[in-house]
Amino acid sequence: MISMICVLDSPFYDNNTKVLLYKVYKQIQELMYNCYIDSFFIQYGAVTNDYHVRGSKDKTTRIQVLFHLENLNAFDLRIDLAHKGVEYTHINIRDESGEYALPININKYRLLTNVVDINILNQLFYEYEDKYWFCSNYLNKIVELDLSKELKELLKNVFKEQSHFKVSPTSNNEEQQINLLNEHRIYFDRICTFNRNMLSNLIINSEDYFKRMKLRTAIFTLCTTAFIQDLENIKTDIIQILCDYYGYDEFSKEDLIKLDIISILEIVASQLYEQ
Repeated sequence: MISMICVLDSPFYDNNTKVLLYKVYKQIQELMYNCYIDSFFIQYGAVTNDYHVRGSKDKTTRIQVLFHLENLNAFDLRIDLAHKGVEYTHINIRDESGEYALPININKYRLLTNVVDINILNQLFYEYEDKYWFCSNYLNKIVELDLSKELKELLKNVFKEQSHFKVSPTSNNEEQQINLLNEHRIYFDRICTFNRNMLSNLIINSEDYFKRMKLRTAIFTLCTTAFIQDLENIKTDIIQILCDYYGYDEFSKEDLIKLDIISILEIVASQLYEQ
């Protein structure tokens, strides 16, 4: 954020450039308020192909941020240039289920409470820092709920509207947008002190990140539980995550069950920190 402020406060950029960057700055500031950044990736390779046909391999993702909320829900935020299917520069975030949607503000949520029962909404959204975030597998949850066709369509449309935040149409000088992001990268590289990467071909598979966060969530549950009788259940949950979700195969599930909780935690630590 500091690197964006450097550009916004600089006398060497025109108002059009600052308006463009301010939209990005404001949206990221609102999204990531009181969040934890785990990794930051910046693309410096040249974008290829016309926006009507290009995809992820054409270096359209210029900035990617892996972050999580206080409740350990993890996300993959991307600033993308226009590409096939989304023909404008945009911001989106992806959760571990693979769904893309930015949270809604409190006003939009209140409008939903006028037409959808609050008990239903509690199954679809959770509140964090005055925003309402979509629960993982939101679209599948809607299918399973006992709702009218009209309400299901309404809830799906809310999700669709939040799938991308429009920064600027491609017609508004894409070359200027690329140059601005490249210059922002220079500021960022000089200021940043945490885990960031400068890549010439930014295609980051965030699946490993989501797997690590799934394990962290299980460990967090273990560390915060006050009931010793829950330890075996939590141990079982961790083993299931290791084997079924994380793909751990050095020991069978049956052998892991025979280990004590300390040995299980040592295996978790090796997966989280030794890769």
